[in-house]
Formats: sequence, C-alpha cells, structure tokens
Amino acid sequence: MSPTDFLHGVEIAGIDAVKLVHYALLASIALGAAVAARAVISATDPYKIVDVESPSIAPSNIDTSGLTPRSLAINPAQKTLVLITAGQSLMADVFGPTVYVPANGAVIDNFNIYDGEAYPFGPKPAIGTGGWGGNVGPYLGDLFISNGVFNRVIVVPIAVTGTAIDQWVGDGPYAGRFAVAMKRLASRGITPSTPGVTFMVAWGQGEKDTDLGTPQALYAANLKAWIAQVRAAGFPGKIFVNIETMSSGVVSSAIQAAQMSVVDNVGVWQGANWDALGESYRVDGTHPSDAGAPTFATNLYNAICGSGALF
Repeated sequence: MSPTDFLHGVEIAGIDAVKLVHYALLASIALGAAVAARAVISATDPYKIVDVESPSIAPSNIDTSGLTPRSLAINPAQKTLVLITAGQSLMADVFGPTVYVPANGAVIDNFNIYDGEAYPFGPKPAIGTGGWGGNVGPYLGDLFISNGVFNRVIVVPIAVTGTAIDQWVGDGPYAGRFAVAMKRLASRGITPSTPGVTFMVAWGQGEKDTDLGTPQALYAANLKAWIAQVRAAGFPGKIFVNIETMSSGVVSSAIQAAQMSVVDNVGVWQGANWDALGESYRVDGTHPSDAGAPTFATNLYNAICGSGALF
C-alpha cells in the first residue's frame, strides 16, 4: 500500500476473511456514525481515500452537509489559480479565531480532497483541513482577485494542525496528502497543463519542530524530501516556503535556516516571513488574531507576487 492510496491509514495483513468481517462489525458498533463521517471511499475515484481517527481532522472538518457543490469547469479564457496550502495550523483553520468569508467568494472555491468537490468558503471552517476558525486561503483569494492578478482562485487546503515535518514524508501519516490532492484535481479535469490554469503551493510549517528542537540538518533533509514528493506527484509549478517557526513566542533559528536553505528562486521561493510578525499580531504567541490575520495574508501575497510572473 503506497501513501498515494490513503491519506493516512493502516493496512491489515494476514487476517482471514472471517476475522476481518468480525473486526469490521466490532468497529462499526464501537464507532458508529463517527467512522462513517471520517471515511470517504468512492468507487468512481481513481484511488481510495480513507481518513482514520486523527485528533487533527475532526468529523466537522470534512462535513459538507448544507453546502452546495460548485462547478469546476475551467474557462480557458480566464486566469485561474489552483493554490494548494500545506503544512500545519497557520495553513489550516486556525488562521484567526473567526471564519473569514471572502468578499469575492463567488470566484474563490474551497476544493475538498475528501470528495473532489468545490464549495464556497464560509460560514463553516474550510473543508479538508483541521481547525475551527479562519483559513489563509480565502484571504489570499481576495487579494488575488481584488488586485486583478487572477479571475478565479481554487484553494486546496491540505494542512494538518500540530504536525511535524517528518510526518509529511516517507511513511509519515500525511505523506500522501499532496499526491491525493493532485489526483483529485486531475479526476475533475484540472491539471498543470489545463489551459488558463496556474498551479502554486504554499508550505507553512515549523512551529511543531521548534517545540521538538528538530536539528537544522534533519529539518532541511525532510523539507527537501517533501519537495521531491511534490515534484513526483506531477507538480511543476512554484513552491513557496514560509519562514515560520514561532511557537508561543519562541522562534528557532535552526528551522529558519533550514527553510531558507531550500530556496533557489527557480522552483522554490521564500514565502511569507511570518516569524517577523510578533505577538501583537497573534492570540497566543503562535496563531494570528482576527486583527492580525490580514497582515499575515498580505505578507504571503507580497512574497508570491514578488517572485516574478505568475501566469
């Protein structure tokens, strides 16, 4: 079983069919509707996605009840950005305590990697990632649309709160999320070669590794491995890596140096320097406040636009 088959799952090997059915029945009794809400398997998908119990992805984070799917038809005469946001909480739904509803919401979509559909942002937290509040995606979408950079923005949130870099590579539980996102998009006819479409990735992660004291060399090696996975998944576009390590007011110069070490201004650019935004922009020394969130988003927007041609 490869990580591209499952977002994060377990393989049960060497169990005969009778025992497997027995275990499945026990599991259904114990977990009931919660398991059903957390597993998304479609026979029409080109692969299977199974989300097992994780403290970072709650049933509400993949609950689309009350939301109407949007058309994913691409207008080749317009400029469409597909923005994949990955990493941990500042790229998840902890970007300000309050859910942000974009002013240009009609042309800013929340693409859900669990079902391959697009939904509006708000009033629920963004679908497909963890957390309970705002998300950087619709903030960026508003900036791109209002400033005439793109006509439409499809945000693909895949971040998982509280994660360390080593959980995103190799056999880590979230190593398959990026490849799943690319496959989901391709299944809807959206690829980097689709006329009118630009793909882009924003990586924001490092706070957990500050807490863990991850050495610079190890973080850099894992980040390079994650970038290699992104390329292997068929992504040819720009990757933006944030300088992002502040946890409870503490930053890590080692992690900062590791993040800067992968920047070559050819395929990988420096994203936001969110460590430059101190505690006055944050609610807890880590996460943006509602007042600070627009500054965080503008910081990343400016870094992206400063990288050169986007389309």
